[in-house]
Amino acid sequence: MLSDVATMHAVCLAGYGIAQVLELGVDAHLSSGRLVTLFPEWEEERFPLYAYYPSRQYLAPKTRAFLVFLTTTVQALHSRKTIAG
Repeated sequence: MLSDVATMHAVCLAGYGIAQVLELGVDAHLSSGRLVTLFPEWEEERFPLYAYYPSRQYLAPKTRAFLVFLTTTVQALHSRKTIAG
């Protein structure tokens, strides 16, 4: 059992394990065939994703930029899956 995502990816890519991880981090490996989906019937299971920060009113520009980047990335991934599926 591991808690470090990078180690989980490395172990799975080496062929020594399985992991439940966000597709966002492994989509290139799934596309190339280096990783496979073991339980396709569970694909719609969602992981909650939360951003905690001290104040909406005085949000640091780099925090705001990261949240915009993250939101855009996740929405693009979701749109791509909706079109493909």
